[in-house]
Amino acid sequence: MAAVVAVGAVVTASASLAEEKKEEEKKPMSIHDVMEKGFKGGKSLFRAVTNKKKESTEEQNKKFLGMLKDMAKQKPPMGDEESWKKLTTAMIEPA
Repeated sequence: MAAVVAVGAVVTASASLAEEKKEEEKKPMSIHDVMEKGFKGGKSLFRAVTNKKKESTEEQNKKFLGMLKDMAKQKPPMGDEESWKKLTTAMIEPA
């Protein structure tokens, strides 16, 4: 009987963790995270996607586009919000 209860607890905990991860994936990345993960460094997603040799994978392209969309949904940390929309939209359209 104790084994059944233990298995039930593990299944419940696993389902809870999976749901938390799903919720986390729905939240848009912060502007800071997009800049750090998408643009920073010599092997950034930005460099891979905009490479003239077109060496990026479809997965990298989709991930980078999602990051740009997340960034565009947010309010700029400073400056004009209308300008922010215009600039972020200009990055998304070619992608």
